[in-house]
Amino acid sequence: MTDISEITGVGSAATSLAASGVTYTIIKNSVTQVTQQVKEQNGATFADSATVKPGDKVTINLNTTTNTDKELTSLDLVDVLPVVGDTGLTTNAERGSDYQAKLTGPVTLPADWVGKVQVLYTTDSGVTTDPASAVWTDTVDDYATVTAFRLVLDPATGATINGQNQTVSFEVEVPDTATNGQVAYNSFAITANGLQYTEPLQVAIKVNVPANPGSGGGTTVPGTGGSTGGSGGEVTGPGTGAGTGSGNETGSGTVTPGTTTPSEAGQPGSTGTSESTGNNPITVATSGNTAAAATTADGNKLVATRAHANGVSDDNVGNSDNGTLPQTSESSAAIWAIVGLALSVNLIGLVGFRKKWQYK
Repeated sequence: MTDISEITGVGSAATSLAASGVTYTIIKNSVTQVTQQVKEQNGATFADSATVKPGDKVTINLNTTTNTDKELTSLDLVDVLPVVGDTGLTTNAERGSDYQAKLTGPVTLPADWVGKVQVLYTTDSGVTTDPASAVWTDTVDDYATVTAFRLVLDPATGATINGQNQTVSFEVEVPDTATNGQVAYNSFAITANGLQYTEPLQVAIKVNVPANPGSGGGTTVPGTGGSTGGSGGEVTGPGTGAGTGSGNETGSGTVTPGTTTPSEAGQPGSTGTSESTGNNPITVATSGNTAAAATTADGNKLVATRAHANGVSDDNVGNSDNGTLPQTSESSAAIWAIVGLALSVNLIGLVGFRKKWQYK
């Protein structure tokens, strides 16, 4: 407002009596959208989790999406590798890692970021988004000792980088001491173009130890069967065997049936025993191809065996189990032939005597 009427009597009509004003700040509409994925060793695709074995290596990708600003003038990204007792970067919530995953080599930047973004590493613990929380360096002697890394684009340099669809990649190794069911979680936080830090969902690295099959069954031990009386050979019955494998499971041995191995002809066979119909048991002894006489408990002898050419005798005395009728030996047949002849002569004599009597 000016002093048009010269109320003050000082100055001219152009003299300002009072002034007011408003300062306007243009707020830029910036967006940073990121994801992360993991892939197991020799895996085909990236996913939110990976299933691994102890000693395996996994690749983790940190990605910006098409919703991120096309051009970035500032960047600060912090990734704390999985370790027992770890927490989030933007919160104090526990991540819940069961083991420490170790970096195997340098972090790989997108091609457009190389030479513009600085990669820093630390071996300190308790790293946060505060740069002063750790000592950072761009040289590393042993990547396995690294606990976290940081990517920085200093706006003071005036450099710009592509923001959309960019991927930061690195590899970690699962320790050999990891056990079945253990999980490690990786997460990171990022700020770009003056926005606040954002922390995407973490990825899981799950350990699965496959069951170790047994290395094979034990030695198969064939069983031994009994001997048959007078067979002149030994019969080996089917064998059995079960072995324990050297792994976590029990293997089973192959069961091999036994084989029958006849002895040479003329060798003594074993003794077979049959039961007679009377009160006294009858024992039949065989000797090679020759059948011996059977002897009862009261001293009487019976000849009731038949020898075979292969050295096997029939123990068919009394009530034999095989249902075969007793056999007659050659000496017994001769005795019965003599008895029959004597009876025939007597019969002829009686007939002749009767006729002679009738004539008288």
